Amino acid sequence: MMKTYFILIFFHLFGDVVLQRSLFIRKIFKCSDFGILKRQNVKFIVIHVILYTLSASLAFLFLKLFTVYNIFIVFISHFIIDYIKCYKISYIHGSLKYYVVNLIDQLLHISILILIAGYNG
Repeated sequence: MMKTYFILIFFHLFGDVVLQRSLFIRKIFKCSDFGILKRQNVKFIVIHVILYTLSASLAFLFLKLFTVYNIFIVFISHFIIDYIKCYKISYIHGSLKYYVVNLIDQLLHISILILIAGYNG
């Protein structure tokens, strides 16, 4: 089961951190920080969540946990968490609150993946 968790965390970091900060994404959207775009327009949250869900889908395929239901849960939960983070919580970039909010955000996303794996495994 530990191998499963490491795989899920790897794909989580790839989808939520690497893809969002990649040069490819920054060039497509002509921005230095995709996270800022997510706070300016909800469509960027949707784009981010689609990319993240694709990464999670690869993890689920690899772990033989792929179901439409699992992907739906990942998509909806990730959207809700990021929407709340971007539009319902105010904080200054670089402040202590910023780091706490981001830590909670990451823990929630990883927890959902682990819950799905535990439920299906």
